[in-house]
Amino acid sequence: MWFYIVSNLARIPEMTASPRCSGFEDADRCVQCALCLPHCPTYRLTHDESESPRGRLAMLGAWGRNEIPLDLSTRKALDHCLGCLACEAVCPAEVPYGKLIDRYHEATATPLREPLLWLLVWLTRQHGVAKRLHRLLAGLERMRILALLRQVAPGRLRRAATLLPDPYPMAVAPRGRFTPKGDTGNRTQRVSLLAGCVSSLWMPDAYQAALALLLAWGFTVDLPDHALCCGALARHAGNFRTAQTVRTELGLLPSAQPVLVLDSGCFAETRAACGAEDSDARIVYELTSFLDANWPPSLKPTFERPERVALHIPCTQRSEVRDADAAMRLLGRIGNLTVQPIPAGYGCCGAAGGYLLREPSMSDTLGATLIASLGPEPPDRIVTTNIGCRLRWQSELRRSGHHIPVEHPVETLLRACARS
Repeated sequence: MWFYIVSNLARIPEMTASPRCSGFEDADRCVQCALCLPHCPTYRLTHDESESPRGRLAMLGAWGRNEIPLDLSTRKALDHCLGCLACEAVCPAEVPYGKLIDRYHEATATPLREPLLWLLVWLTRQHGVAKRLHRLLAGLERMRILALLRQVAPGRLRRAATLLPDPYPMAVAPRGRFTPKGDTGNRTQRVSLLAGCVSSLWMPDAYQAALALLLAWGFTVDLPDHALCCGALARHAGNFRTAQTVRTELGLLPSAQPVLVLDSGCFAETRAACGAEDSDARIVYELTSFLDANWPPSLKPTFERPERVALHIPCTQRSEVRDADAAMRLLGRIGNLTVQPIPAGYGCCGAAGGYLLREPSMSDTLGATLIASLGPEPPDRIVTTNIGCRLRWQSELRRSGHHIPVEHPVETLLRACARS
């Protein structure tokens, strides 16, 4: 089927060929076996080969060899890729799909193509501006203006308003060094908790919960003086120079202690910035995995009354953290709690870093399946480890008229500990 894609794209007369772009040689490693197709969210949605991993690899390889133009049809199919890497996990030929699609975004990215996404990337480097903007939005929330904008604002402004947290958080993540009070009987190991550029502003309650749990378990916690960007948003925008620049700030984290990442979307970038497999690399943990591994034997959290939560596993938890069961293990330790896993078959929620801004139509179509995944009896809460997925859930729940809180697993755990 793939050769039909390439030949049809090459016959579009109104398009002009783009210059050849190098860096796509590994696309030829694809053996066209189709094992990736059932795992690709856009292919499951469209049943179109051009929306499949092997179709996109055929395009990238042919473009790299200057056999087809990078026309509007080709770009549309490539831009629709979520970068969820579900295909890479099942590829028998071990095609580095993620690196190839990143190379495409790097080769084609311009600020004029995605102004809203590039503005967000710029804000990740402007800590003072981001903090003032956060205060402004919090003020608009108090005056109920954000709620009005979600209803009546035009075009892109309305979309941006609908994707903001609801209710909009008034606080920010804590800052500084925190030490446990008294002797908890646990180790006194120090850890660094990464305060992400977006998550520290838009889910501060999760940071407060993480801090409270770590202190109660006897850890000294360092939170940086300002938000540290891992570079993931810049990479999604194809701005690799900025991604590399902002990642250097992770060097501000103390080098002699583990780094804990609250948001699963920050894990891979943080790990790479900290040296990954180097012998002297700093150890990076995703927070739910770390808490599960360091669980105090005497701790038996429970809810006073039965509660049921739906657990959403982000793509990054599967493909980058590579511990999809971490949150389930953690929540499974809580008494009086029923955890309803959202089937992996529903695929990506449509957030995918900057995708929800870059491809709003496809993102909304994918996001609409979230509500269907809950079944006929909605849960008490939705739990997820990624800020983008959290925003996507909130937006879709609001659109469908469901009033279900969305939280991080550490918030669920802290609530259970407070009642135990």
